[in-house]
Amino acid sequence: DQVHVMGVSMGGMIAQVIAAQHPERVQTLTSIMSTTFAPHLPPPSRAAEDELRDLAGGDAELSREAKMRARGFHPESMERHLMAIFKSGDRTREVQTISAPTLVLHGSEDPLVPPAHGMHTAEQIEGSRFVLLDGMGHNLPDEFHDQIVGLMSEHIYSQIDDQQLHQQQQKHVYYDEMTSNDH
Repeated sequence: DQVHVMGVSMGGMIAQVIAAQHPERVQTLTSIMSTTFAPHLPPPSRAAEDELRDLAGGDAELSREAKMRARGFHPESMERHLMAIFKSGDRTREVQTISAPTLVLHGSEDPLVPPAHGMHTAEQIEGSRFVLLDGMGHNLPDEFHDQIVGLMSEHIYSQIDDQQLHQQQQKHVYYDEMTSNDH
């Protein structure tokens, strides 16, 4: 069976690795606000670096917004997360081997992973599509959900043939029948 793989930020990096190392399993790839980690790409903004440093260090003087975003946050986890990202190194050559139809989405206002990273990712994958989401940063705000879901749906459905679509519809009907019998 093949799957549609999607990842956001570090998850996008993981999704890229899956698509490169298991092409027979990946029907489509969607990479959102992610990077190949090529060394020539621009670094995070100074403000983003400062906030990451505060989060990784567990600074008690975090901004109110950072505290809200850090629900369930543990400084040690953030430190491990950042170390994993930086240890992954440049994956440009690996990304160039991706054969799955690929959609790359990136926010125009991303301070952590500047838009050049998304453009570079798309340039490395033959036939990929790059979409810059005007006004989006390094997050998935509610006002972008419909646009992102629409782009992903269009991308995925463009790769599904009629037989696969019919099979998916049958599974959905079966699931609906099962759940409606529970009540």
